[in-house]
Amino acid sequence: MDEKYFKDSFTFNSNKFIDSVGNFKVEHEHMSFGKGKRICARKSLADAEFFLIFTSLLQKYKLTHPYGPIYISSDSPLGNIPKPCKCKTEKR
Repeated sequence: MDEKYFKDSFTFNSNKFIDSVGNFKVEHEHMSFGKGKRICARKSLADAEFFLIFTSLLQKYKLTHPYGPIYISSDSPLGNIPKPCKCKTEKR
């Protein structure tokens, strides 16, 4: 990933996505929900649901690669699309 846009991209840090007040940071690198006056009316609901689902999964399961640590590359000319990889889940 391009370090110019994604600082410390291979290190998980939940604070990357939350500002000092506790709100989601506005990311201009991707606009799945549109922008401006025509932004999706349910973007905030989708953000909150994704956050709750993903954090509950991470609280309940440990995610690892079945063969140890790997380097995940994204060689797509269309953007940062990671290649598929296997994932091993273990209950915490």
